[in-house]
Amino acid sequence: MSKMSLLVYIGQLIMKILNMRLLIILGILATPCFGLAQSNIIKGRAIYIPLMEEPYSFGIGYERILSDNLSVQLLFNSKRARAGLDGPKRIAHGFVPEMRYYFGKADNFRQKAFVGVFTELMKTVIYPGMQESQLQLLETNGTLISPGILIGKNGSIGKRFLIDVYIGYKQKIIIGTDLFYDYGTEEYLERDIVETESGIRAGLNIGVLF
Repeated sequence: MSKMSLLVYIGQLIMKILNMRLLIILGILATPCFGLAQSNIIKGRAIYIPLMEEPYSFGIGYERILSDNLSVQLLFNSKRARAGLDGPKRIAHGFVPEMRYYFGKADNFRQKAFVGVFTELMKTVIYPGMQESQLQLLETNGTLISPGILIGKNGSIGKRFLIDVYIGYKQKIIIGTDLFYDYGTEEYLERDIVETESGIRAGLNIGVLF
């Protein structure tokens, strides 16, 4: 098996795993928690910008506090964006497992700074927009794997609510298939791809601690 075929197979396997997202969430929620009061955080966000072309970002997740300085979380993210009327349209959805280390000994996660490591596991479709050539790229369909690291800070809102703000670096790896249409032969063509690029992960969530 060639290196390209192996990477494509890994991408397809990850896509199958993503289809088990409900079982993953139920498994985490069913895990018992020991010794910590208010050791769970449900968080999420919903962003829509009507003045731009189809941008939105939706996310919901669960964070479990394991100790004074350590937590794990799982987010489900869905996002869409288009750069202009004829620009590429990008759609992605999937899961982001993350582990965080919180600084300080205070038993108040609503005000702590943190550093985290994560991996985005997303299904993605890219529609490139208008193109004028005999061989036209119609879409890129595949799996986006983005490991990275971030820093952030929680801020308290009232007695139980918080907001977490974060920014960090990620290395994006796209494993998938380009779909072309050949105007000369009037046939559809597919090509396996593996692409990498650097990126930024930034955002905020509003959560409730219980």
